[in-house]
Amino acid sequence: MDAGLAALSTSSEVPRFLTKYELARLVSARVGELESNAPVTVPTSPTDTLFDIAAREVDRRTLDMELKRFLPAGKTETLHLTDFPMDD
Repeated sequence: MDAGLAALSTSSEVPRFLTKYELARLVSARVGELESNAPVTVPTSPTDTLFDIAAREVDRRTLDMELKRFLPAGKTETLHLTDFPMDD
């Protein structure tokens, strides 16, 4: 990832970038929603798989999803997908 994505926000204790584990969790959760006939928020083509669609939606930050990070000392931080910068 780009070094600029690791910049800290003033209201956050952790860097504002998605780890590969968080990204995998968000995409898999969205695939489950799409399998349950949730509406698609990005343009699609007939050859797109559910994984392709979910990955594109997460990448473009078109979803209203939250991510909970567990921090040391029992703290948690809840972040919205739109809180993370988009990859260029």
